[in-house]
Formats: sequence, structure tokens, C-alpha cells
Amino acid sequence: MAAGTQPRFYSADVQLGNGNSYTGGSAGPGVASSPLRTALAVKKAGADDDEAALCFAGTLDPALAAGKIVVCQRGVNARTAKADEVKAANGVGMVRRHPGSLD
Repeated sequence: MAAGTQPRFYSADVQLGNGNSYTGGSAGPGVASSPLRTALAVKKAGADDDEAALCFAGTLDPALAAGKIVVCQRGVNARTAKADEVKAANGVGMVRRHPGSLD
């Protein structure tokens, strides 16, 4: 397989307002400093909380997610599906978290 067909992965850091920093894998080189919001903080009115926390398709409000890095709960749906929903809601990035992490 040609090298051009292989996905690129990067190392990226997320630094929280409390000074804690986390390093993980990234599908892109990262974004500049942007507000970090949980998926529940940017969910559409009427969306199911459990589905919105997982960033299911159609659960995030573009007016609230625009320009934000959205923290999606890990589990059930693929991380690419989570990222697609954040992108569809005009978010600039997505962090997938384990329950209890980034608290």
C-alpha cells in the first residue's frame, strides 16, 4: 500500500483551565487555543442526554458548538462518528474521554 493512503496520526495535548495537561493521539495537527465544552453543554434542546454525551449524530447544537473543542464520552459509537457530529455542529475539535477523566 502506498504511503499516501495511510492515515496520519499526531500527538496532541489538551490543557485545561486548571493547568492539567493530557497527551493523546490526534487525527490532525491540532487547533489553536479554543474553548473546551462537554457535549452535554452544547447539546440540542430535546436531545437525549446519554446520546448527546456520546456525540451521536444530530445531538449537538451548531449555535453552541461553533468554535469549540467538544468533549465526547467514550463508548458505543465510533470515534469517527463522534468527530463527524462535532464537525457537523461547527466544532473545531473533539476530545474523546473515559468516564471520570478530565474532571
